[in-house]
Amino acid sequence: NVTYPKKWKKNFRNFIKDPADLYLILGDNINGSKKDYKLYRDMRLVVNKKKRAALFVKGNHDTDKKYNYLAAKKYYITDKDNWRIIVLDTNETNKITQTQLDWFKEMLNTDKKVLVAMHEPPFVVNSTEPIGEFGPFLEIVKEHENIKYVLSGHSHLSENKTVSGYTPEFITVQPLTLRGSIGKFLKLELE
Repeated sequence: NVTYPKKWKKNFRNFIKDPADLYLILGDNINGSKKDYKLYRDMRLVVNKKKRAALFVKGNHDTDKKYNYLAAKKYYITDKDNWRIIVLDTNETNKITQTQLDWFKEMLNTDKKVLVAMHEPPFVVNSTEPIGEFGPFLEIVKEHENIKYVLSGHSHLSENKTVSGYTPEFITVQPLTLRGSIGKFLKLELE
């Protein structure tokens, strides 16, 4: 979320200084303005220049044609060591399409541990109540013990939760910029 571009740049510089094998950007990178597009493009250039792997999740503000050009795939996978990272598109008004759910089930057929990344969280913040139409997605998650994490952005609050009946930890990460906040990022050690 680049509502505060100076703060965003400062927080992004701190974020990228921390060496990591992979950066996962959880959406809302562009809000339709040229300024946002330039910041997003600059972010991609910095990540590429530092030769860092980065995956970008499409957020509900990442809707213009410029973003679609930069991140052509809305949902995809990448395998890294003994992990499979599955990026989903939740921008169908809190819904994941049936086509995407079918693809998701296929991608879970692996011996690898799985991390799922999506923009909108499947549960209400401070609750275990599912949001919107996430029921079919959560049923699939319940059936697959190899899913270890479900990461999301969108909310302006950070939250880690375990939910009874589910194997993974559900983590919502606060944006890099918000008025009056330091800006957050999460570092996970995937072993």
